[in-house]
Amino acid sequence: MNTKTYDCGLRLIHEQNSTIKAVAVKIYCLAGGRDEDDSNRGIAHLLEHMFFKGTNKRTSREINLTFDRLGVMINAFTANDLTSYHTEGLVEHLDTMIEVMADCLYNSTYPKEELDKEKTVVCSELQMYENEYADVAQTNGLIVALQGTGYDYVLGGTVESVSKIESKDLIAFRDKWYTPNRIVVSVCGDVEFEKVDSLVQKWLIPQGAIDSLPITFCRENMDIDIKKRYLFESKQTDQVYGVINYRSINKSHKDVVAYNLGRLALGSTASSRLFTKLREEHGLVYVISANPTLFGDCGVNSVTFIASEKNASKAMELIKQTIDEVKKDGFTQEELDAYKNIYKSTLVLYSQSISSKAAKNAEAIIYTENNFDVEAKFSEIDAVTLDDMNRVFREFYDSKYLTIALVAKEDKIDALQIFCEE
Repeated sequence: MNTKTYDCGLRLIHEQNSTIKAVAVKIYCLAGGRDEDDSNRGIAHLLEHMFFKGTNKRTSREINLTFDRLGVMINAFTANDLTSYHTEGLVEHLDTMIEVMADCLYNSTYPKEELDKEKTVVCSELQMYENEYADVAQTNGLIVALQGTGYDYVLGGTVESVSKIESKDLIAFRDKWYTPNRIVVSVCGDVEFEKVDSLVQKWLIPQGAIDSLPITFCRENMDIDIKKRYLFESKQTDQVYGVINYRSINKSHKDVVAYNLGRLALGSTASSRLFTKLREEHGLVYVISANPTLFGDCGVNSVTFIASEKNASKAMELIKQTIDEVKKDGFTQEELDAYKNIYKSTLVLYSQSISSKAAKNAEAIIYTENNFDVEAKFSEIDAVTLDDMNRVFREFYDSKYLTIALVAKEDKIDALQIFCEE
């Protein structure tokens, strides 16, 4: 793997993989929902939607035809702390891939006719999610759990806020946040570093770019300011969609591997503690899992479930009972060994794709300032002891930092009483 930081602060991560005659290019801009305010909620997501919609030299159709004729796949996503743009195609088309992406990155004009169409698409997407009750519960869970962090808003905004955004607003947001020192370019595939380096310098370093230090998310974990601990939303459903959140670790924390092993053992597979107790033994839930949402400076671990109204209270009691049992007695050596293997398998399988590898390489630099290396990660996993796993679990499943979000027809469950009673 090769890394390079240019004088303007833009960073390049390159890994050559000759097993597949293709290349993946990912451009990460370290700006997202967290960088919005009450005047422009949803602008980061809308900007992502408008990325391929026209520049000073290409129309939206010309951009799409360029990629389609070369067989290049494009995609993008927005998160709270970053936005990612992706192309993947044959190596011989790398120059065009980077040149067109650079044109879209720096020279998009966000034409009004395209913006009006895309606002309709985004607003339809927002309305669609309102009918996905599990997504509503998950979003509400993050809002209540991440109070005071800048992540405590609906990613994507609202229909009202998005409808007000104009082309000039997109340009102002891009010019403020899409600066070279906030950009990370990750390339993985059958191409040499020197070739990628020359193309990055040719297309992705803006003329007149000033010297600057790169922005980093490598920070200490911060306490979340929890002002409200419970959020309920009424929907016309016979199910209860629940999210129980605990303050979590951040992506660069020294104990992140031990934390992930504990989270996997709690609720990631058919033999995990929560699935075994609530689904296999009692048949109370349709869905039960433990999933993290981690950022560079904070995060939460969500225990999510879907149960009937009749079974919801009992399900929550068993979730608390299961977590308390682990906090009291700990996981077993057998569980630690099994989930070390699961963790390793996931890393290996993820690394088989050039797209996934490019993403993993970039995220390692963004969040930890270290290169991603599977063998080094294996060593970290092997080094975790049972005491480590249990210590970290107890620390980050502290009810002091617990919050709950429920979506159901009526607010009949005293959820906080179930989880916070001493």
